[in-house]
Amino acid sequence: MVPAMVNLITLVGLVMVGESLAVFPWVNEYDGPMSFKCPINQTVMYLSSIHDNSREDRIWEIYCRSSAFGDYCNESDYVNEFDATFNYTCPGNKVLTGISSYHDNSKEDRRFKFTCCRASKNLLRDCYSTDFVNDWDNKLTLFVPEGQAIRSIYSINDEGTRDRRFKFGLCKL
Repeated sequence: MVPAMVNLITLVGLVMVGESLAVFPWVNEYDGPMSFKCPINQTVMYLSSIHDNSREDRIWEIYCRSSAFGDYCNESDYVNEFDATFNYTCPGNKVLTGISSYHDNSKEDRRFKFTCCRASKNLLRDCYSTDFVNDWDNKLTLFVPEGQAIRSIYSINDEGTRDRRFKFGLCKL
């Protein structure tokens, strides 16, 4: 197939899903700040992160999908100190729509803030926790099933590996 034709097919494919899926590959650089928010009326549907041992940091890829609601949003304060465990749950009937963090090279860790928005006029239901979705120094991948959203994030830090592991709380909308 001619390269221009492949690009056209890719562009048409992205336009076809563009109304329901937003893609934001690598929203940060190693050792750099991260500030990401889904577009209005969208929630996080996919997270991927790769750890680099020489930089002792992670870069993040985030995808969003349309949701019925996206109003009544709030951003948390920082939810962790460096090298500390955190367990954050979006308040009320809200789900994850954004992540912000900054990296400290002397600690080789990040502090995190989260943005949560109301996802439904109905109460979230059938919530459950994932197992850890990554191992130390390995790729993190989380795909949120259709009709569900992330409500909570739990993370532990290991000073030996200079990395974090993550679990997520998902709920049906």
